[in-house]
Amino acid sequence: MDNSLCVFNDINTMVASHYLKHNEFRTRSVWSRSCFSPTAKYAAAGSIDGAVYIWDVMAEKVEKVLRSHTSTVTGMAWSKPGNRLATCDQTGFVVMWK
Repeated sequence: MDNSLCVFNDINTMVASHYLKHNEFRTRSVWSRSCFSPTAKYAAAGSIDGAVYIWDVMAEKVEKVLRSHTSTVTGMAWSKPGNRLATCDQTGFVVMWK
């Protein structure tokens, strides 16, 4: 586990096209609950410290770190237009980000 988010173009070949990293991003397992924005320009993933990281996928750069959760982020989903992101932590606390 290297605490990075790997983006695969083809799950059959298991060759990552992008490695998204940040020095504070941490996961507890070999997988992370993450999702792409509707345009696939951004990827969002939750960290064990409650932070939500949003990367520009092509640039492989963190655009924003959102902080409101106090426990591990366990789920997330973008709105259809892509202007909002809903996140949930292990306590059931939900945040709607704009």
